[in-house]
Amino acid sequence: MSARVRTSIALLVALIALTFNLSRINKLLVHLFNDDEDILASTCEYARHRGFGCHTHHVTTTDGYILELHRILPFDWPEHRQLPANRTTALLIHGCECDSSVYVANMRDQSLAFILLDAGVDVWLGNVRGTIYSKRHVSLDWKEPQFWNFTFQEMAQIDLPTMVQYILHITKQDKLHYVGHSQGSLMALVGLTTNELLKEKIQAAHLLSPIITLENITSPVQYFVSLVYKFRAYIGDGIVAFYPPNDIAAYMSLKPNPTAYVTEFVWNQFSGYSSHSNRNQTRMRTYYAHGMAGTSVKNVKHFGQMLATNQLAAFDHDDPVMNQEHYGSSTPPAFDISTIQTPVSLYHGDEDWLVSEADIAKLTSQLPNVVRSKRCDDFAHLDFIWGLRAAECAYLDIRDDLISK
Repeated sequence: MSARVRTSIALLVALIALTFNLSRINKLLVHLFNDDEDILASTCEYARHRGFGCHTHHVTTTDGYILELHRILPFDWPEHRQLPANRTTALLIHGCECDSSVYVANMRDQSLAFILLDAGVDVWLGNVRGTIYSKRHVSLDWKEPQFWNFTFQEMAQIDLPTMVQYILHITKQDKLHYVGHSQGSLMALVGLTTNELLKEKIQAAHLLSPIITLENITSPVQYFVSLVYKFRAYIGDGIVAFYPPNDIAAYMSLKPNPTAYVTEFVWNQFSGYSSHSNRNQTRMRTYYAHGMAGTSVKNVKHFGQMLATNQLAAFDHDDPVMNQEHYGSSTPPAFDISTIQTPVSLYHGDEDWLVSEADIAKLTSQLPNVVRSKRCDDFAHLDFIWGLRAAECAYLDIRDDLISK
């Protein structure tokens, strides 16, 4: 089939899909023009494609969200069979709009979850509320606005300790290691500042592209975040979820579909530009298909607050009475990360448009127990989860830290 014919068919199906929003048509297009079995794979399917086992677990938070965790295991490991008692345990948390698949989406020697498992680590992948794997609630439907009434604050103070406590209960371990990317790093900073269980149970935190404020952001995403924050009074806290189906995202990323080039441009504008030598170009469409896993408008508003105030603080309800009710003060309290005693390792990139060298310097100066701060050259924000050299610059160090303690 010639490129011209493929393009014509792609455009025709795109028009039909956009007109009627038919998910089945989108999936048909993906399968017609795609030979990658991973593009619509789930996290556990990724693991099985690489020769590993994967068990799914669910845990309910105190406010009713049902979170899904994925435990990556040796192939065909029985669900109720215990791993060795001395096995190091690690919880890996994704960034904003991503899900647990980011740690298994590359090849066996390029994905952090597989590298850790091959080294003997008990690997757990978490999914915070609102993502495709954690959009269930004991009483709310995910289509209800109230379901989306949360920010990274609830993820850090409720989701994270809930997952940690559950994992330690299942594994019979006393502590675990934590790995977070982007928002996942932010969750650790907030959680380790405010939650006693996390202070006691997280043995060390390994943070990839850690966000502390957005005061030095160069990505154009700042204009979108600022706009949401500027009109926050008119938008509502949980009225909309940024949640496109992954089959539509997959369709948009398929070349010769013209939207693939737009998708790539937008992605680079968000993350920053690194060279193609640090990217597996054949898997970009797979990354795009899993790069919009869901979050709330209220969460975007909280990021907008960070950008506007240059401060990491609790969510501002824009009402002194409500702030008093929630925090015991008329203004939201700042999260004092200088109180964190947990050992922290930082990994950051020189081409990251969301996290700058100045941000890392600020973070390093405030954290009292930074054991490593490592810059990765030719790394944008998302290269720490999908970059070809992520293992060389960050993952192998994390692996060595985990198996040596």
